[in-house]
Amino acid sequence: MSMKTAVRWCVATTLLSLSTFLVSTPNTVSATSLTPSLGSWNWCTDTVVNGCIESVTTVSPEKVTNTYMSAAELPAGLSVSARCSANGPSTSCDGNKYENNSDGVCVLKSSWAGGFTTPSIEMDVDWASRSGWEITLRLSTGNFRPAFLIGHGTRSTQITSDGDGTFTFTFTSIMEFAYSAPLSQNRIPAEIATFGRENVHVQLWPRDHLLSSYLTQPMGSPTPIGRGPCVHYPFSGAWAEANAQGFSWSYTPQNPLIGPPSTDAPIANKLTFQASAPHYKPQVGSQPLEVISARVQIFLPTAYFRSLGYETVDQFDSSSYSVVTADGQSTTPTISKREDGLVINLGISHYSAPNPEVTFVVKGNSLATTDVLKSTPPLVRTVSSSVPQTTTTKTFSTRKGATVSSSRIARELGVSLKSARKIVLSVSGTSKKVCRVSGQSVKALGKGTCSVSLKVTAKNGKTKTYRQRITVQ
Repeated sequence: MSMKTAVRWCVATTLLSLSTFLVSTPNTVSATSLTPSLGSWNWCTDTVVNGCIESVTTVSPEKVTNTYMSAAELPAGLSVSARCSANGPSTSCDGNKYENNSDGVCVLKSSWAGGFTTPSIEMDVDWASRSGWEITLRLSTGNFRPAFLIGHGTRSTQITSDGDGTFTFTFTSIMEFAYSAPLSQNRIPAEIATFGRENVHVQLWPRDHLLSSYLTQPMGSPTPIGRGPCVHYPFSGAWAEANAQGFSWSYTPQNPLIGPPSTDAPIANKLTFQASAPHYKPQVGSQPLEVISARVQIFLPTAYFRSLGYETVDQFDSSSYSVVTADGQSTTPTISKREDGLVINLGISHYSAPNPEVTFVVKGNSLATTDVLKSTPPLVRTVSSSVPQTTTTKTFSTRKGATVSSSRIARELGVSLKSARKIVLSVSGTSKKVCRVSGQSVKALGKGTCSVSLKVTAKNGKTKTYRQRITVQ
């Protein structure tokens, strides 16, 4: 007995139906709560540290980097949002659905009361006329342990452990113009696109969504049978993306119900995608129709390839996998090596409901791997991303009435101004009652936290922005 499409990972099926969830709704999660609330997330503050947006970093095509720490700082036209969706009867954003009991057997937690669904975090970025810009979102996800992402525009992700049972998730995407068309009854978009915009929409799922279900309960049964310890499919850190209007990802495990329980990583060597979008760009007058170049790609971590018996990703090459499509189009897949895995572009060329399927060659028995996350100190919010010229945030204190010069701010940040051609100081909109800029200095007006931006343009024209928080006592 096989378990075809055991887990299905989906995003919104059409750009026309996407909603932008603005982060203006008050968030009632307290600093001591580890479980984020359902619904829209606010920005992180001194009291809201879980289930919130920490920062947004933008990188222009000219490699100018800026980091924003609040909604008030975002440039005009840039809209970002994050929300926890229950995806069923769940009443919280707790993604930790299963636990090992005292006998070491994986069971459904009593707090889930037999529920099947797990929550997910949905993120949207909208910014018109910014094709080619990199956008990095950093989220504090509380005890929701991120595992894999699916959507469009994604270029990298990072999962970190805060060291106190909470997690931080960072993902980088590329803004691009995505085309859309009305959906027909069979859910395949019309041939010619009628709509488009610069948008990123992704869905983040927790680790327990990857639990090997045959170890805990048979398909369709609400009662755990406890056959063995909690074992997860090795997709933590994976992501899939396409420039499609509708997109989903499923996998087929190898003989999931055969054999005794095992603590080894279960094998899933066949991945199936459903990707649909208009075949042609909007027609201009009587000009010939132009085909939309299609893209479906996935990032798979090293742990996944070790589950297939590869000691290192260097052993994986073009003979280690094959790609076929439902519509029979020829494919030209490519592999790009990353530090912690491989990006595989499935090499489809156009959209006519191609639904590509990739099958990996199993090289041998599953090899042991350790699911170790990168760590950050508890509740330390340091901006980090894979984009060049990343910014940093630091904090120091001063007294009410004091004047802090740009040279001192640079010194506190460890930044040299010797080669600077231009220096610009600014404070966030939420800090104007605490401090203000006066020339090349910041004046402390009242007690609180002042968020300062130091923008430095070097002699070669490259610009870098630093963030400094000043606590006024």
